Order: sequence, then structure tokens, then C-alpha cells
Amino acid sequence: MMTEGAKLSKRLVPLAEFCLENRIPLSTARWWIFRGCPFAKCVVRLGRKVFVDMDKADAWADEGQSRLTSARRE
Repeated sequence: MMTEGAKLSKRLVPLAEFCLENRIPLSTARWWIFRGCPFAKCVVRLGRKVFVDMDKADAWADEGQSRLTSARRE
């Protein structure tokens, strides 16, 4: 049973496409995923395919940006 707040769809992008759009080397993204870096929380696996949940990736990037901004103020 779905609740009112449940999301019905996700913005999923293949990992290779995400890397091309964001100028991240594919090897770096794979390293982040397999080493358990926070970026790995943005990953959705469907069988052998690896996708990036763009909503989570945006939140991850915003979180990193806010950490950098707060560190510069100190």
C-alpha cells in the first residue's frame, strides 16, 4: 500500500551518462560506488545495470556544497 508522500517515479540516469554530463571520469564514479563513499547512496542497481537517482545526487551535491561553504566561513 502506497502512502500519500510516496514517490511514484525516480529520475534514473545510467551511470555512464551521468558521468558524461557532469564531467566525472567513469572510473572515479565506480571507485566512489565500490568504496562505499556517500555518492553510493545515489546509486540504484537493476540487474547488472547501474543507474544514478538524480534527486539523491542533487541532494548529495548540495550537501557537499554546504559543507564547503560552512568550512570557508570558519
